[in-house]
Amino acid sequence: MKFQLNVLSDLSERIPYSIPTIPIYVGEGELKHFHKYSAACHWHPDLEFAWLIKGDMDFFVNGKIFHVPEGQGIFINSKRLHYNFSSTQSNCVYLVVTVNPFIFNDGLSLLRRYMEEKFGSSYEDVILMTNQELWHGELFNKIQQIYKGVCERKSDTLQILSLVFDACSIIHAKIKYIEQEEMNEEYWIAIWKMMGFIHRHFSDKILLDDIASAGSVCRTKCCELFNKYFNRTPNVYLNDYRIQKSCELLRNTSCSITEIALSCGFQSTSYYTYNFRKETGYTPRGYRNKYNNEKIRP
Repeated sequence: MKFQLNVLSDLSERIPYSIPTIPIYVGEGELKHFHKYSAACHWHPDLEFAWLIKGDMDFFVNGKIFHVPEGQGIFINSKRLHYNFSSTQSNCVYLVVTVNPFIFNDGLSLLRRYMEEKFGSSYEDVILMTNQELWHGELFNKIQQIYKGVCERKSDTLQILSLVFDACSIIHAKIKYIEQEEMNEEYWIAIWKMMGFIHRHFSDKILLDDIASAGSVCRTKCCELFNKYFNRTPNVYLNDYRIQKSCELLRNTSCSITEIALSCGFQSTSYYTYNFRKETGYTPRGYRNKYNNEKIRP
């Protein structure tokens, strides 16, 4: 994919950075909190490092699937379409760190070229960390230190910046130029626009024609692209995304079930409850209670 994606910058995921003054995010996640044990497909300019603490997981990155076992990790390059999931719908606990690759280039053209050189579209989308090479362990150690420095406040800002730069330097030295398969630029832009349209308007009534129109393609091509790159129809993708967003609201807010149903694009509470139970095996209230009980369990 050789074209520039800055025209689509408004479609990228907004990452809630952990430190207001530094564009990095660190956290620990569990796959069970996602609908069907699958995160929503997204992209962002940030580099992403993930390490699996318990359980294994699959990653979809730019149309390819990568399996990562427990105790190993993955690096995902900037501006790659991706999501993590479990093909067996099993839980996985993982540590994740995202870093904006231009964290150090404020006014410095040398650092900008340094970052743009290998974190652009001409280099590897993914690097799997198997611990079979010394630098894999070195990188994991840096990621752990960043995590502890931010979450446990064991490092000051300068130390965190130093660790982040070290981690980026390790990747920068190892990532390889790769002759990627030429892709139809028009179709890739259509995919990103249609996905972005769904993410922005999932709370509204959306028809297949609306999704196709957002990508400037016909209904048939719209379905073909979604089946090829997301392994689902546009309507199934939309429904899954709505359920996923409602799960987030059930976990993180005290909004009523009716409020959540309407804010996620379901026209009635009964239809939302039916859909939610069909997809997750729980009622919305049952899901919220289960999550709250697990959260307070010692």
